[in-house]
Amino acid sequence: MKIIQISHLKKSFQNKIILKDMCLEIEEGECFGCIGPSGAGKTTLVKIMIGQLDADHGKCLVFNEDSRHLSFQAYEKIGLVLDEQGLYERLSVFDNLKLFADLHRIESKRIHEVLKRVDLNEEADKKVFRLSKGMRQRLVLARAILHKPRLLFLDEPTSALDPGSMHLIHELLLELKREKVSIFLTTHNMQEAMLLCDRIGLLYEGCMIEEGRIEDIVEKYHENLDLQIELTNHDILNLNGQKEADKICHYLKEEKVLKIHSNEPTLEDIFKKLTGKRLDV
Repeated sequence: MKIIQISHLKKSFQNKIILKDMCLEIEEGECFGCIGPSGAGKTTLVKIMIGQLDADHGKCLVFNEDSRHLSFQAYEKIGLVLDEQGLYERLSVFDNLKLFADLHRIESKRIHEVLKRVDLNEEADKKVFRLSKGMRQRLVLARAILHKPRLLFLDEPTSALDPGSMHLIHELLLELKREKVSIFLTTHNMQEAMLLCDRIGLLYEGCMIEEGRIEDIVEKYHENLDLQIELTNHDILNLNGQKEADKICHYLKEEKVLKIHSNEPTLEDIFKKLTGKRLDV
């Protein structure tokens, strides 16, 4: 079942094109990573999918509904982690979630369950303005999953977090994947994408310049077949598998090879090859 269907989507602001003829489909239970630098159009795309912005042209369906007119039933199946946290600073952690729970007619015991999942149960009575950045982000994620959504939109959910908070959020997202929750993730963190995503799309200047499974994309651009070979005397050799195959065979026949690694391109390498730009700029 297709959770999201986007066809020929276009969006401009003040004559600046933000999204150009975007086409994309995301399956139920899939984690799709939208990867690109700041200004690539990631947040605009998310806002169109959740109905905060209208596209200038094209169609966006979420749960088979037009994103411009999503029903209450559709919104009940969606969880959001966006830049605008929308937390009530003077309320406690628990009371922030209680407000949201009341809107969705959720029992209080569910709040405690979710706080345990994000490791904030001991902070339940603490005022939000006293929380660290990592704790605040975990609270936002707790709010996003409180009503057991089937689709999560995560816009840079671990940006600038400490490694501990990042690891905890990653573990929770992997749990949600096992529960068949669909996830649309925007990030410029390659390690995060490789850990979480079933498929990715590389977004640059409003265009999806490459899309697919990470392994398939890497294989597509692994042109030189470069190998790193460690010999038994611990010398390290960087050889080309096509041009220097005879030399590699010689070391293997002489039983001088300790390890062989394929020097595959990283997603950063591929992005730079396609755009001439680094991903983190």
